[in-house]
Amino acid sequence: HQAAYPAAKAFECAASQGRAVEYHSALVEAADTLSSTSFEALAATTQISDPMAFSECLNDSTIAQSIDADVALATSLNGLGTPLVVLDGKLFRAAPDSSTFVREIRELLSR
Repeated sequence: HQAAYPAAKAFECAASQGRAVEYHSALVEAADTLSSTSFEALAATTQISDPMAFSECLNDSTIAQSIDADVALATSLNGLGTPLVVLDGKLFRAAPDSSTFVREIRELLSR
């Protein structure tokens, strides 16, 4: 959807201020109105500590480059939606259940 990219940027900016969980929840709650929602206004509802830094972050090309790299990786893996989970090159087209996720991570850590 059209709001996905700017929402991803806004999420990264909120995460940089330690408000990832709260901002994600706000994005989910505002899902039906994201195209008309101000991401700065949404940030205000999540107690972002530095609104000016949040606004500046939205225009930071480093954030966009990071998201672009993630999109390119997903595209190269024929990832067409969310969730798309990649653990050490192993692709999960849907979120694995918690026991599978834990097993896979333990296997990676044991190497």
